[in-house]
Amino acid sequence: MDRPRATDPPPSWHPGLHHLRLDTRLDVQVEHEGPSRAACTDIVKRGVRQQRYHLKRRYFDSSLTREQLLAKQPPPKMKKAEWTKLVDYWCDPKNQEKSEKNKANRGQVQLHQRTGSRSYIAHRYSLRPKYNNMEPDPVEFFGECMNSPQNGRTQLADDIYAQMVAEKAREPEEGEAPKSPSKIVADSLSQISRSSTFLPNIGVTKAQSAARSTTAVVEARLQAQFQATLQAEREDAARKQEELQEQLRVQQASLEEHQSLLRQTQEEVKGMSTRFDETNALLRAVLKLQKD
Repeated sequence: MDRPRATDPPPSWHPGLHHLRLDTRLDVQVEHEGPSRAACTDIVKRGVRQQRYHLKRRYFDSSLTREQLLAKQPPPKMKKAEWTKLVDYWCDPKNQEKSEKNKANRGQVQLHQRTGSRSYIAHRYSLRPKYNNMEPDPVEFFGECMNSPQNGRTQLADDIYAQMVAEKAREPEEGEAPKSPSKIVADSLSQISRSSTFLPNIGVTKAQSAARSTTAVVEARLQAQFQATLQAEREDAARKQEELQEQLRVQQASLEEHQSLLRQTQEEVKGMSTRFDETNALLRAVLKLQKD
């Protein structure tokens, strides 16, 4: 069985887009099936969206009715049935309402991707040689995606990126858990929008972010417990040291008291010895007188 070529359309091709050719060369590493498959899928989906956008921009006119659109000549290499399905899709009220909402949402975007037609995942992989054959972390990748080779970053993107870099380089305070690059990006972008899709678009899911946040919380809790245990041990050691010093003072005082008693006893013994000698001398004098 022949293997499908890169120029063959995928099985679930959108109506009217069968003529889209993918001439991009894909250097796929088979040992990394998950990331490679995600990158290829993302590239194909983006290609379909771009082709659908160009078709609508060129052939759709909102001022025309469905019948007037169908009367127009279909795009080259597109069958009449496919053209009919595409026009029905464009004229569907639900699709038109969704399109208007998407257009309004795009108008509210403040940080625009500057990687051209290349998807986030493909662009992130292409940066591996620049980062020693490693993919850049979310902070570095944000700076890359917001940077245009011709015009650089917008003022807003540059300010947010500088904030991310400063937070990444900041040393955490005592008892504070260090923030991961994903957490730094999420916190910084939340100041602009609560529904930022930057992290999910580069492959960092909410579950991964939650896991990192949970890990950070656990690490902070363990750090706090360690600090509390260490402080308790320090206080216990200080208390024991004070008790030992007090015992030493008591023993020193007792020793001084015993030494004083010893000196007093020695003086009393010395006095008794002197009196004994005097008594003996007196007795010898009396005995001598009696003999005389």
